[in-house]
Amino acid sequence: MNRKISIGVALAVMIIVVALTVSATMLIAMRQFNSQVTALGERQKMYNYLSEVDNAVQQNYFYKNIDSTVLRRGIARGYIAGTEDPYAQYLSPADYAVEAELLEGRAYGYGISVQEDADKQIRIVEVQPDSPAYSAGLLKNDIVIALDTIPLEADGLSKVVKKLSEVNATDTASMILKIKREETEIAVELSAATYNITSVESRMIDDIGYIRIKSFNAATDAQFKIAYTALTDAGATGIILDLRNNRGGLLASAQNMLSYLLSRGLYAYYSYNTGRIEMKSDEMSYSMSLPAVSLVNENTAGEAELVAAVLSQSVYTPMIGRHTAGRSFTQKYFPLTSDKSAVKISVAQMSLIDGSNWEDNGLRPAVDISLTEEKMARFDTLTDEEDTQLQTALNRLAGGSYNPKPTEPTEPTDVTGTTETGEEGTEPTDAAD
Repeated sequence: MNRKISIGVALAVMIIVVALTVSATMLIAMRQFNSQVTALGERQKMYNYLSEVDNAVQQNYFYKNIDSTVLRRGIARGYIAGTEDPYAQYLSPADYAVEAELLEGRAYGYGISVQEDADKQIRIVEVQPDSPAYSAGLLKNDIVIALDTIPLEADGLSKVVKKLSEVNATDTASMILKIKREETEIAVELSAATYNITSVESRMIDDIGYIRIKSFNAATDAQFKIAYTALTDAGATGIILDLRNNRGGLLASAQNMLSYLLSRGLYAYYSYNTGRIEMKSDEMSYSMSLPAVSLVNENTAGEAELVAAVLSQSVYTPMIGRHTAGRSFTQKYFPLTSDKSAVKISVAQMSLIDGSNWEDNGLRPAVDISLTEEKMARFDTLTDEEDTQLQTALNRLAGGSYNPKPTEPTEPTDVTGTTETGEEGTEPTDAAD
């Protein structure tokens, strides 16, 4: 058979291929052009609509001295509200400056948190290690009895909380706190300053390592690694990861933490409006080997839910607590250069390797156990004995009911759902081991 092809035939084939390529390219280009024209048309309609509103107001409004800055920010808030994104938000320059600092792991203020305890006392429940409060010698469990030399009464908690929150980086804010420590009364003067946030707390409870992760910022994953290593070096036989009241935060920090704990491979997806990205742990990962459980509740959201769900599926770390908040979308801040304000919008959705996500429905804990409203109201003042969710986790690890990771891989466990069963002190059939 003659396998030679004439130059004419070859040229014809090449011309056809080129023609098809050009046609396909033109078709794609036309579709993109039409899409852009439609988008431009819709934008023009919006601008015309705003122009009509502006003309009506400018020509007829009784008060002529409209503050243009206030007006622009009101338009921005209205635009964001019009997207119907439940997580979207317009942030003023001051609010965005605070949010940006928090995501970087810094804050401006005094560095303490207070809560009313069971005896109606205003108790300091947190002192940030790098903060002005720490430098002044304040300690967790100190009782606040006076603010700026004025003794506190029934409304004392609201006054202290207001004073703590009424600071920003342009202030030279200060206050005087009088506290009671055992039988001693001490007065300290605090000046607000910028400090590094400690978002991870850890300690040993008998032979079980306990790690509380309050949020995810740029420093959280590094703090977690230090805490986890310290507990394992101290001889921990199991780990409790407390993600209760963790509303999420920086996705990259949660990913770094998961990469540290998981063996190499795919563990979740991140879907944009134009495609999907695989979330993978890297080849240098640590791979958690100790038995562990995660504590979650109705305030566990977003990136914290991702961590709990992935650990439940990948290394068989069951969840204990309450059904989680149900936010699988992630948000991103977009600064507005004109005045340093910003808009926050949802840009992607997280999902597990089986394709499921926890939007609205939340995550279903393996052991559904609640805290009473009274205990939730003073969550940070609970003793270990009062915290029934923590006690359930300790008993589970100490009692040998933890199921070790199987030697053969299994199908991912379904951790999403809508079941809401169980009261405080109950332990339904475990469905997530």
